[in-house]
Amino acid sequence: MSVAAEVRALSSLVKSASAEQLAQMIATIDKLPERGSVDRLIEIVRPRLRDLGLARPMQLERVLFTPLDPLIVPPSRWALDSPYIPRTALLPLANAVKAGLGLRAEHLAAGCADRTMDDVVSVSTLGAELWPAAARALPGAPPPSWQDSGLPERTYDPLASRCKAGWRHAVAIWPALHAAADGPPLAAIHEALMGPIAEGGEVFEVALRILLKNAARPATVIGAALELTANGGRTVEVADTLFDEVLVCRLAMMSDLKAGPAENGDAKAIAQAATSASTLLEDIEASSLLNRRGRQAKLQALRSSLDLHCRQGFAAAMRRGFLEKAASLDDGARDRAATVSELECQARDLKRIEHSGRKFASAAGHYYDEALRSAVMTLANGSRGRSTHRLQHHELLRLAEILLGPDAALGMLGPLRTQPTPF
Repeated sequence: MSVAAEVRALSSLVKSASAEQLAQMIATIDKLPERGSVDRLIEIVRPRLRDLGLARPMQLERVLFTPLDPLIVPPSRWALDSPYIPRTALLPLANAVKAGLGLRAEHLAAGCADRTMDDVVSVSTLGAELWPAAARALPGAPPPSWQDSGLPERTYDPLASRCKAGWRHAVAIWPALHAAADGPPLAAIHEALMGPIAEGGEVFEVALRILLKNAARPATVIGAALELTANGGRTVEVADTLFDEVLVCRLAMMSDLKAGPAENGDAKAIAQAATSASTLLEDIEASSLLNRRGRQAKLQALRSSLDLHCRQGFAAAMRRGFLEKAASLDDGARDRAATVSELECQARDLKRIEHSGRKFASAAGHYYDEALRSAVMTLANGSRGRSTHRLQHHELLRLAEILLGPDAALGMLGPLRTQPTPF
């Protein structure tokens, strides 16, 4: 059987692999000197790999494309006029860079030994030397290995130009990428964009797209870019276009509030998604660009979608992750204390979902108030029964305090009837 046929046969097995099996498979693949078509297996499970948080070995090719990662897409999502980079082009581009670097590539590759991509300091140090050098080393004409990409020769120039633009400014962009969850801060945005704005055109668009991909506050990034732009023209047009993409794509992507975790009642994951969505919504609403081209109507439709999905996620987390866990509590179990502690953590996650959910719709408050009171009453009624699967009064009161607040909890449940266990 050919390698390609074996890969196809393995694909169905990979899709259904457990997290442990998947981790073992990736560890084996990472040790291969030449992965070739086996990379197709990784493409199938790439979304799951991000959730698993596996430590991937540090390799020159990985470091090379790390700052360009926001632009890399599967071949199925790429088109000739796309501003992105298809994943099939990465290996030929990397080989072309290594050929251009010569012996220097071997020196840089040696710096990857016995390290993982989680070693941010090592990635930053190696990248500071590699990225500018790669921008200079990539040849102007398609290398012989370009045929391995499966792409026409005419696609090489625009893709190479995009890569060079990103690598040329990667050292300045890198800190902002690492601070994406914090906005990123204005100082990091300014540092990242000063060079690209000076060059303008495609270079500015590449840099801005890289910054926007994972930014918690993308509208702030665009606003900062516009403030730095003195000449207007093309850069303003690019920023305006990207704002539309953020409005439509980013909020739409988040409106499912992580469908998988919602189905499983994963309160923590739902809370994280809801918090990110509310931060994104606040950021967009604060932008002056929102008042153009009927964007308010789009935002309102997405706000309604976020409200609906947040309620559904909240209900699933309450029912499957919280109430079912409480109902399974066993007085005689050795891990009882750990289970009660887990319930408290889930209650806090539910409050985080509620806090975000109230921002999506003005009428949402009544829904969450009723749902939380109903949950406390369900816990109280279960604890009054004769079953051994019940909460003690001080445990019940503590959960009610988290969900409703101290005053409302005492109003519903009354003072402790027995001396509480310290907590």
